[in-house]
Amino acid sequence: VGIIQYVQESGIHIYPNPFIDVIHIRKTGVVITETIWISDFSGKKIGEYQIKDEDTLIDLSELDSGMYIVHIFSSGIKIKISKF
Repeated sequence: VGIIQYVQESGIHIYPNPFIDVIHIRKTGVVITETIWISDFSGKKIGEYQIKDEDTLIDLSELDSGMYIVHIFSSGIKIKISKF
């Protein structure tokens, strides 16, 4: 499983790449990220996670190997979509 390492234009860093079981999300600057959704490539939502701290770990150990999409929301508005 791989992940786009840095989502710099949105002020969000997601790593490591590739990840095993856990992704680390770091907010930088003034970005207020409230929610991250994980979906499969068909668009089915796999999980929704609330991001409250500057550094957050998300356990994805129950996901099968494969490609997924992370949807990042700030104040209810989607600010970034990345494949991992």
